Amino acid sequence: MNVSSLQPTSVFDRAEAVRCPDCALAGIASFTNEQASAAKCRLPEGFKFVRTDAGSQIYCIACNRPAITLPIDA
Repeated sequence: MNVSSLQPTSVFDRAEAVRCPDCALAGIASFTNEQASAAKCRLPEGFKFVRTDAGSQIYCIACNRPAITLPIDA
């Protein structure tokens, strides 16, 4: 069996740690660095994207507050 055929077809280029400042819910969000129209992302359970005047931000669903994000260096 060819192991390379088992690799995922979508690769995320960067990751950020996300944490709610109120309830301390935390996780890892993954993003691609493609054009905005083709960009893909994966958010941890309990978080959502909210469009604001400043662009898209990650919010805690339970608290409806912006999450704190920290880049993760590979």
